[in-house]
Amino acid sequence: MRMQWIRLALALLLVIVFSGCSVYYKSSEEAGPITGLYLEVPANDAHYAINQPVEVTARATTGPGVMLSQMWLQVDELDTLPLTVRIESSSADGGVWVGVANWSAGVPGDHKLRIRAVTQDGQEATSDSITVHIFAQPTPQPIEPGLTSTPPLAVTPVVPTAVILPTNTPTPSPTSRPTDTPTPRPTDTPTPTPTPQATVNFWADATTIQAGSCTTVHWETSNVQAVFFDGQGVAGWGSHQTCPCSAETHTLDVLLRNGSHDIRTLTINVTGYCVTPTPPQDRTPPPAPVPIGPGSNNPNDPQQACHPVVLRWNAVSDPSGIQGYRVNLQWYDGAQWQSSPPYFIVYDTSVDVTEWTEPHEYVDNPLRWAVWAIDNAGNHGPQSPWLYFECVIE
Repeated sequence: MRMQWIRLALALLLVIVFSGCSVYYKSSEEAGPITGLYLEVPANDAHYAINQPVEVTARATTGPGVMLSQMWLQVDELDTLPLTVRIESSSADGGVWVGVANWSAGVPGDHKLRIRAVTQDGQEATSDSITVHIFAQPTPQPIEPGLTSTPPLAVTPVVPTAVILPTNTPTPSPTSRPTDTPTPRPTDTPTPTPTPQATVNFWADATTIQAGSCTTVHWETSNVQAVFFDGQGVAGWGSHQTCPCSAETHTLDVLLRNGSHDIRTLTINVTGYCVTPTPPQDRTPPPAPVPIGPGSNNPNDPQQACHPVVLRWNAVSDPSGIQGYRVNLQWYDGAQWQSSPPYFIVYDTSVDVTEWTEPHEYVDNPLRWAVWAIDNAGNHGPQSPWLYFECVIE
């Protein structure tokens, strides 16, 4: 019985350990064409001050031919901030995508963060959640009226003044000594308190990187009035992650306590070029137009139609747009159907046959017509059904 309890305890311990490890180390969820998705920055269990800017970075791996259209930062399971998405690398096996955005928490406490990614086909996946801890910065409390605290006593230094009392000057006798004259004491000069020395440090993990790779810019200051990074007010210490495709320069403007500015610049140099994904070619043809008339679907019962004869059909649509329509008008010579020239693209959804055909083709001969669409990618759609008509002059 004791051995069974020991085995049960060991089994529970292994379940807890392996479940804990899977939660800690798992960085993505596989969902459809998105085979990997995780939040790179911030790290799990990170601590930040309220309103402190954080450079959020997410990465996703997609399958072959899958294009990623959007990433969202979810805070406590709500879409909060869209990320700027770009592809980092691509191959026959798929692509690696990076999303970047600046985020700051305005509410202290623990927050759950995760990434939601969406493909161009509307399929999506979410990453595992991480926890960040947001703490409130202490705010000085003003002294309210009515408190019994005694304000500090202002002491004005008193300059000692030597007082000389008038005395009768006796007539010196040969044996007497002259009266000593008091000497005034010099005034003590207070020593001024020195102003604390300002410190400014501005650097990057790497100042030369491959295009599309990332580096982090850091700054640390003390004993200053204000700090501006690339024109935006920031905390006295912080960092900014960047993944540029071309060289870029960052500026740190520090306002010192004496009112002057200490301005530093830092350039991130880039080698190579970012990979630009090639959009897939449209190979889907547009649908067949539906003819309106004139004409009959029965070749043995053609519709009578004479001057004027305007062929009409319904317009169609295509994702790449419609370039135009081609109309095939044919007449029967008694043995076979002959195409009536010209044979060209029509940009409207109608064509006047009386301006198109010669009289010997148009009058007293059975006719038929059909139409198909061409999209802007050059794809020809299927032809519509034939409609039959004739113009018989008695």
